[in-house]
Amino acid sequence: MARQVPQRNKLQLILLVTFAILFVIAAILAILGLVNYDQANRQNQELTTRLDDLQRDNAKLQSDTDELVMLITGKAGTVAGAKAAAKTAYLNTDEAGGLAMELVTLAQAERDKVELIAKLNTRIAEQQQQLELQKKLQAELAQAREKDLKIFQEKEAKLNAALVEEQKKRGEVFTQAKGNVVRTRKSLQRTIRAQTRRIEKLTEDNQAKTNEVTKLRNQIDKLTRTSRSGAEVTLVPGGRIRKLVRADGICYLDKGTADGVQRGMTFAVYPAQASGTIDAKSKGSIRVSRPMADISECVIVDDDPANPIVQGDIISNIAHQASRVRVFVVAGVFDLHATGQATSRDAEEVKNVIRQAGGKVAPKITVQTDYVVLGVEPAKPIAPADDALEATRKAYQRQLKQYNDYVALKTQAKTMGIPILNTNRFIELTGYKPDPQAN
Repeated sequence: MARQVPQRNKLQLILLVTFAILFVIAAILAILGLVNYDQANRQNQELTTRLDDLQRDNAKLQSDTDELVMLITGKAGTVAGAKAAAKTAYLNTDEAGGLAMELVTLAQAERDKVELIAKLNTRIAEQQQQLELQKKLQAELAQAREKDLKIFQEKEAKLNAALVEEQKKRGEVFTQAKGNVVRTRKSLQRTIRAQTRRIEKLTEDNQAKTNEVTKLRNQIDKLTRTSRSGAEVTLVPGGRIRKLVRADGICYLDKGTADGVQRGMTFAVYPAQASGTIDAKSKGSIRVSRPMADISECVIVDDDPANPIVQGDIISNIAHQASRVRVFVVAGVFDLHATGQATSRDAEEVKNVIRQAGGKVAPKITVQTDYVVLGVEPAKPIAPADDALEATRKAYQRQLKQYNDYVALKTQAKTMGIPILNTNRFIELTGYKPDPQAN
């Protein structure tokens, strides 16, 4: 079947070309016949017109001749009779006149006219004969064209029937192929849905493991809350408790707006004798509620009943120093509200605590950096398989970059001897207490 279709198409093409050539030849012959017919018809019309003119001239000449005969003889007659009468008149008068010459001229002109009319009639007959031949040729051409047209129509009908049969066969093949495509598409869709569910399950498992890692790291942070990176944190007193009103839960500092104290700032409270390196745990924390020029009213946020805040205790916020601006670098994500899920939103909260205390948050470590605050260390991602999805590979690259940036920052801080603070250490040294209702 595959070999016969091209041969059939070739035969159809040859038949179509042959018919086209015959049709063009017939059209050309018909056009030529019509052109010759038109030319003969025009010539015939011209000759007829000329004959009519000659006949009118002949009639006028005959009228003139009759009139001359009437003038010569005084009655109707022939030219010969007029000549004889004129000759007799000339003989009787012994005088030649121009009338005879005029009669002779008119007679010759009449003969010429008659001869020309005869020639024109002959030519008209010839043209009429040619016209009849042209009509006959045109009729033969029309008959041949009708015959060719009939042959073409028969061939066209056969070709159309063959085309319909071929289209029917191709339609069956197309229907079968379409069914195969539909079945293949459905199979692929089932496979894709299965793979998608598998990816979603793996993603959920990975998220659960990530959450578990975050919780474990938070536990490690809590267990190592007093650990240091090798660089010691020095206590810089930010003032003292000047007065205590425990019944109202407020106290007053000996520092105010002149020292850079602002509303909302927090301070950790240490024993009055504390100095140098901060090793001991703070006694509690306070928050500025109403700063004034030289003193500030504060709310006691956290207080240990076994070791309560008293008058004369030292206050400190590692991000606040009146003499200069302290520079921090914050990296990673944080879990300030102990939800078990570290987020970048909590990292922004850490940065806001630093800025509110008068500190500066820098994008990278420089020689001006005072402290580095690190959130939960990102888990080192596992490299995906070679045939993993593009989205999986991009997620891996993103997670790997976060991990490498975190490790590089931590290594650089240790190399430069810059103190590193984890979440709990930062909270303790700033006196900041996250609002549990804020998350």
